[in-house]
Amino acid sequence: MKHLFYSAIFLVCCCINHTSAQSISYTVNGTDLYADDGSGCQDCPCFPFVGCTGSPDPDWDVRVNDNINNSWSSWNVSLNDDGGCNWYGISNPNWRSQSNTSATTLNFQLNAEEDDAFGCGTDDDGECGGYSTIKIIDIETNQPCTWHSYTEIISCTSDGDTWDWGVEFEYRYEFDALNPGTISGDQTICAGDDPSTLSSNTSATMYADYQWQYQNGCSGGWTDIT
Repeated sequence: MKHLFYSAIFLVCCCINHTSAQSISYTVNGTDLYADDGSGCQDCPCFPFVGCTGSPDPDWDVRVNDNINNSWSSWNVSLNDDGGCNWYGISNPNWRSQSNTSATTLNFQLNAEEDDAFGCGTDDDGECGGYSTIKIIDIETNQPCTWHSYTEIISCTSDGDTWDWGVEFEYRYEFDALNPGTISGDQTICAGDDPSTLSSNTSATMYADYQWQYQNGCSGGWTDIT
């Protein structure tokens, strides 16, 4: 009669199925902001005998939260006569950080407008009129321990002008602890017989590789199953 005991140990990162949330820590960085009206990037329209007046005054209100901690982390930027459009080279390191959380999704929202100068009219241009969700990320869809980057752009129209508003950001997360999961199906078999299938009771950490081992009897060392 031979008694075989099976165990699994962690090795390195790779992909396996996962069905339950584990404690993680994550960081979100804002890496750039974007604005463009597609027609010369002026604060006011160009009038006969007057010309084009001023440079644009873009305002961005960006925020992020997760499905566990609903409080928003805001990134608000207002520029005055900045002199141009496109990507502005504005960043916000460590925009949001959470430790030891069971969060599984990140929700990003954006509101924006171009403030009209005096004499340009009463309405702001390209005003979005409130926050819009621009991205919802399933955190553990991507591998841990590396940065994942996104670029999101929306269009808003008001006062006869359409503006494109954008934000670039990145996030990184890691598991606070590795969980090997649990199995069932202990059995005693005779030498040469095949064991029955073992069952998984609880899921293990995603993106982890496992090494199965066996042990003859109830003592002694463990041997890798290859």
